Amino acid sequence: MKWSWRKKTKKIVHYLDRGIAQTVHPITVNVIGTGGTGSHVLSNLADMNQALLSLGHSGLTVRAFDDDTVVNHNRGRQRFAHAEVGSSKAVTLINRINRFYGTHWQAILLPFHPDHQHSLKPYLSASFTISCVDTVKSRFAVESVLKSQIDEFGFNNKKPVYWMDLGNDKRTGQFVLSTLENVFQPTSKKFITTPSLPLFTEEFREELQTIKEDNTPSCSARESLHRQDLFINSEMALHGCRLLWTLISEGLTDYRGEFINLENGNTVRIPLEPRKAA
Repeated sequence: MKWSWRKKTKKIVHYLDRGIAQTVHPITVNVIGTGGTGSHVLSNLADMNQALLSLGHSGLTVRAFDDDTVVNHNRGRQRFAHAEVGSSKAVTLINRINRFYGTHWQAILLPFHPDHQHSLKPYLSASFTISCVDTVKSRFAVESVLKSQIDEFGFNNKKPVYWMDLGNDKRTGQFVLSTLENVFQPTSKKFITTPSLPLFTEEFREELQTIKEDNTPSCSARESLHRQDLFINSEMALHGCRLLWTLISEGLTDYRGEFINLENGNTVRIPLEPRKAA
């Protein structure tokens, strides 16, 4: 009898930053943009916070950054009511969560942009940054602000560690988790560990720079729904927050993002790659 042996390959994982994993304080999360995807992300984070608290964890503290106001056509894909038209998006959503859950989350009415970096400085110490912005230009602005904080905070445990970006078009989207620096990984006999997750703005810079965007604002709910499927934003928020939940609750992840297609129902995970600490 002939035996065929297959060499077992170890799974590649990334362990949560130990400073975040071992903290006794709430984990700080900055959410950039509170529109279609961002409004759903905030709701998911509120649920996640409650779940973590029930497990004896210190939970999350969240800041929402957006200087935009609610307009009538936002209703539907975004979580706003008729009575909230004309109010601040960030303030409306954060107040709603604070009243319902008894949290003390913050709304920051500033664009997350290098031009406002001095004003943003008191609010940049967050372990996780989640960007839910509409344009490539805005993503590069977020990258610039976050990179500047690495030198600013030095080895301080308040410096940003992870950045997750979520983006979509009409029926497809993607989210990618990145690290801003190497993250210490414990020795593992079971897994291959990777200390860094590449910045998507560097990994896909050429592709991003060739994207032609239509930044003309929608004038009606009908036009808004024509541009983007009703459920694409909530789907992106759900999948992105699920990765965040896995990383925090289990302490590790074996993927760093997903490509999602509502048209055919396909979801393709972005696998981790073995990388050495720089």
